[in-house]
Amino acid sequence: AGDNFGGSVAVSPGLIAVGAPNHDDGGTDVGAVYVFMPDTSEGWIAQKLLPSEGGLRFNFGYSVATSDRDGGTVVVGAPSSYVVGSVYVFVYQANGVFTETAVLRSEDKGDKVDKFGNSVTLSCNTIIVGAQSDDIDLEGKYYYYEDEAIPEMGSVYIFTLLQHGGRLPGWEQTHKIKPADGTRQGNFGYQVAVSTHTVAAIDNSGSAYVQEVC
Repeated sequence: AGDNFGGSVAVSPGLIAVGAPNHDDGGTDVGAVYVFMPDTSEGWIAQKLLPSEGGLRFNFGYSVATSDRDGGTVVVGAPSSYVVGSVYVFVYQANGVFTETAVLRSEDKGDKVDKFGNSVTLSCNTIIVGAQSDDIDLEGKYYYYEDEAIPEMGSVYIFTLLQHGGRLPGWEQTHKIKPADGTRQGNFGYQVAVSTHTVAAIDNSGSAYVQEVC
């Protein structure tokens, strides 16, 4: 009871992911995500995803995104993970199981409540992550003290799947976006969306921001 099952939902061809950010498997509000895929008997097969490093009140599953890339990819936001927030990537394997393949965090993470992962979306080789409580100055840098930054202005991070030399591809932070007219507690990144190279984000006032990212 009190799992908040359905707190977030994402759908792609042959794949449904449902977040339960207050699920208590392993501790209070660790969170979970349930993935549903059709089987040959016209029913649905369910798999429960948990973070490999789950802790109390991570709220894993607060946000979810899916793609049919690589047989199925699920991206899960845990905005209370280690205070600042984390994002987890799961990929469908040949044995029919989703396996955690990456954990994403902002390069400039501090020790305040950024809510990194409060929103996530996925398109091809790009993951977009909202951090609606990020405190940043006009140059987009992170600062610990509120008097050095705009509190909770919010930001959006872009991760791209890149390959260097003969190494396996990995997710790397390639951009950080902030609103040109950001305000105190504006919570830019409250929701995010992406299509090819176009990123859209809204703040808590309902204002929408669109930016092309190459």
